[in-house]
Amino acid sequence: MTTAKTMSKKLGCLAACATLTVVLGACVPAGEEATAGAPESTESHAGGEWAGDTVDVVDNEGAKTVPFKPERVVVFDPRMAALLKDLGIDAIVATSPEEAADAEPDMVLVGAEASHSASELQDVAGAPVVDLTPRPDPPLDWEMVRQVQVLGVIFDKEEEAEQMDSDFSDALERARNAVGEDWSATAVEASGEAAEPLPADGGKLWGPVMDMVGLKPVELNEEPDVILVEEREPDMRSSDYVPALKLLLDDKELAETPAVENVNIYVGPFDVPEVAGASTYILILNELADHWSISG
Repeated sequence: MTTAKTMSKKLGCLAACATLTVVLGACVPAGEEATAGAPESTESHAGGEWAGDTVDVVDNEGAKTVPFKPERVVVFDPRMAALLKDLGIDAIVATSPEEAADAEPDMVLVGAEASHSASELQDVAGAPVVDLTPRPDPPLDWEMVRQVQVLGVIFDKEEEAEQMDSDFSDALERARNAVGEDWSATAVEASGEAAEPLPADGGKLWGPVMDMVGLKPVELNEEPDVILVEEREPDMRSSDYVPALKLLLDDKELAETPAVENVNIYVGPFDVPEVAGASTYILILNELADHWSISG
């Protein structure tokens, strides 16, 4: 089992590999397979706007040569758009290959499962496609780091990517060190008047958090040790508004639930998107670490 300390060292090694454009396999401890590709630049790029230069990267399809610092970039999922924004890159969000083609992109980025393959998207959009969809076998946190690293190389944002990798690694290690052993968790959505359970796997926002820190997803009636709450854009001016924490603490049916008894309830930031990027998880993981350090 990979410990938080070991993972932190691996993540740091990954960041160094991306920055120095060294083959990633050199970073992986003996006996383990590399779980992410390290991009390599075929030439030196010294600032300035993109004018046809290219860079070599490795995505889900393998090694490929793509535009360096492309100006018109199309994405299909909010998480990739959020990640690019965190790196200072504006992207065009499309909902279909035809919309992507209409945008006349220099590059198409895929960061989540799509109904069209990368080759199909490239045929329709007429631009190189980089597929960084998280793969099923490597840990999700490794895949998030891989996305950041590859984008850093493509957009000449390696310093920013390295800092994001470091912040993410530190936040994840803090949360893993603070979480209770064998804790279970349930995610709920609060509307200001009621709290409703989300899917047992935690949904799009909390599922990855549970997976990364080692929380066991359970139903609300299975007496979870932790309750994770989404409360989107609450209308605090409404006379009917009740804060999510009060809703849960005042619910008599939950009175004997460990999460309620121990006030082990975390309410996420109000402006968090349903499909969050790396910077959002950095915030959430750090806040969870702080909360668990006090209540654990």
